[in-house]
Amino acid sequence: MSDAPITPGFQAKAAPIMTQLMRALPMSDEDAAAALGSFGTETGGFVYREEVGGSGGYGWAMWTGSRRDDFEIWCHAHGYDPFNGEDEEYDTACREFFVYEVTETWEERVLTEGGTINGVFYPPLKACETLDQKTESFWRLYERPGTPHEDWRRDMAREALRLYRGGTPAEDKPMPYDRIVISSGHSLHCRGAAGVLDEVDEARRVVEHLADELISRGVDVVTFHDDTSKDQSTNLSTICAAHNAQTRDLDVSVHFNAYVETEKAMGCEVLYVTQEALAGELSAAIASCGFIDRGAKYRDDLYVLNNTEMPCVLLEVCFCDSEADADVYGEQFDAICSALADVLGGEKEATTEPPPIEIPEGETPPPVRPPIERPPLRRLLGRVDIEVSGPVRVIVNRVPVQ
Repeated sequence: MSDAPITPGFQAKAAPIMTQLMRALPMSDEDAAAALGSFGTETGGFVYREEVGGSGGYGWAMWTGSRRDDFEIWCHAHGYDPFNGEDEEYDTACREFFVYEVTETWEERVLTEGGTINGVFYPPLKACETLDQKTESFWRLYERPGTPHEDWRRDMAREALRLYRGGTPAEDKPMPYDRIVISSGHSLHCRGAAGVLDEVDEARRVVEHLADELISRGVDVVTFHDDTSKDQSTNLSTICAAHNAQTRDLDVSVHFNAYVETEKAMGCEVLYVTQEALAGELSAAIASCGFIDRGAKYRDDLYVLNNTEMPCVLLEVCFCDSEADADVYGEQFDAICSALADVLGGEKEATTEPPPIEIPEGETPPPVRPPIERPPLRRLLGRVDIEVSGPVRVIVNRVPVQ
């Protein structure tokens, strides 16, 4: 392991910055981690704002020379003062200038077509197969540093990805999760689609049963249903406020699709902005129960996906106006929730019967005691301070309450 400056500041900032970048740009979590590997290296773990030694670099990317001039001119034109000592304004200015560079200037090549450096072609981030390759393409095409510190950039990119994925090893998929918030779509008074199935009623049913399945796998779960909102705008902001009030690794929103009433099978899909791999896993899990797999669908126009502060996926369990889908859903309800929980929380361990007790010949076996009825291992997680209306179910595994 190198002596990369993985500071408390870097650990605090990495995941939020990655989330913001993925909302603003066509970047995966690995793409954003590659950028954080360089930003973290350039700033000594977000400790320094200006290049050590006074050689002129400033900001997340230590923009130098004409790029620093461009940075200052752009900030002035857009009303930012990154030199006033305020952390929030500095970070916002750096982020927005980076977005500007990679969308409206020559630097966009790091996201689009790639480029050739010293006779070697480096592909755009989306075309790189591994995190290390993405990290190298980023620093060579975008940073172009005098002192590469390649090992630092790789280690910090891995750490950023680990932090973003909720502390799982960087080489793993972003699953399973330790703590998840799950909400049902729409509200009692601002209802969704209805056909053979009612979206609001069935989404709530899925949320609660999925929560139970996750709890049995050791996952801490918070569930939320909006019982009060009477218009779509209030409903969407209420749901996002409930999610953002919690500490969690992942947000899940449960919906049912609709098109036209039909007898034909229509299928399942999972919508995402940043979580393509997870969305694909979840859609395949639902489909394994008998649905057509419509797969992972990128959607950047949905309020919940854009306004929850942690990684989020939106499940479209099936089409509520398809008789074929409704039949499969009714028959396979438990299997659907179990398959989703296998992806999010890990598959259940198989239970094995204890070996039989051998009683010596001539002795009387002990009497069999009836099983003791015990309440489930759940409790409310203290006081939930959320400025929203409607019930919030907070369930934490492993803590029994009588």
